[in-house]
Order: sequence, then structure tokens, then C-alpha cells
Amino acid sequence: MREDTSQFNLSFLWQVVKPYQTRALYVLMFVLIDTALASLGIGMILPVFQAFLLPDKSKWITEYIPFIKIVNHNQLIITLVVITVIVFFFKLVVGLAKAYLSREFAERMRMHWITCIGERILYGDYGSLVNQKQGVLLNNWLNEPASASRFFVNSTIYLSSLALVIALFVLSLCIDWKITIIFVTI
Repeated sequence: MREDTSQFNLSFLWQVVKPYQTRALYVLMFVLIDTALASLGIGMILPVFQAFLLPDKSKWITEYIPFIKIVNHNQLIITLVVITVIVFFFKLVVGLAKAYLSREFAERMRMHWITCIGERILYGDYGSLVNQKQGVLLNNWLNEPASASRFFVNSTIYLSSLALVIALFVLSLCIDWKITIIFVTI
């Protein structure tokens, strides 16, 4: 049992998920990949289309991809559409995988905690067990693991949202730092 409950640290969290640390890493990996792909929306795709379809207005396109001027315009449009469909399909698959893995991880952790608490109740000290109310025992056995597993699911959503905000902020700084600073100030 943990004595100091006033501080929360990552080593304690790592110990809590010890039986499923590999799954926790998979969930974290898919959360980060999903976050990176979440920034790829229509609002991000349209400027890329414009840059590729009008290479004269985007100097970096002709600088880094010089063959863009010699490619047929129709082939370029078809290629961009196919790449966009593939990216959005991959984005969907990763989002579904993230949702499934985070829910499955939370459910496994919930069942593990219910098992551990049940073993403590079953094999624990009879005197201390009799002194507790049945409602408290049932709450600790069933509701607390459910709340803790919801915490893990909500934490992955929060982590994903936080990473997306940071990534989009850095991206907006790279695009035009002056407008970004003015926008943040306002």
C-alpha cells in the first residue's frame, strides 16, 4: 500500500500498470500517432494541394521537389487525391485502434484490480473485514476499479488533446510566428 498519497509520480503509475506495461506502451504509442494524424484535416490538406498545384507561388516546392513542374497537372491531382484518401483511411484505422486499445487496456486493468481486491477480501484478516461495512467493501471492490479505469481512458484523451494543441501551436509558430503571438496575446 502506498503511504504518501499527496504526491503523484510516474514511477507509481508504472507500478500500478505493471502487469500490462507493454499494453500501456502500445496505448501511448497509438495516442501519439493518432495525435499526429489528428492535425491532418481538410484545413491542412487544402494548403498542401494549393502548394503542389500552383508551384510558382510556393518557392519551397520548386526548390525541394523540382520535378513538380514537369509532372502532368491531371496526374498530380489524381496522385494528391489518392494520397489524401490513403492518409485519411490510415487516420481512421489508427483512431479506431487507439480507441479499442485504450478501452481494452482499461478493462484489463479494471479486472486485474477487482481480482486483487477480491483476493485481499477473501484471504485478508477476518477481524478487519468484519469491522467494515458491506457497502464500503462492495464500493472498494467494484466501483473504485471502474473509476480508476475511466481515469486511464480519460487520461489518454487528455494526453492526446494536449499533444495536439502543442503540435498545432508549434506548427502555427513555424508558419507565421507574428500572427501566432498576436493571436495568443488576444
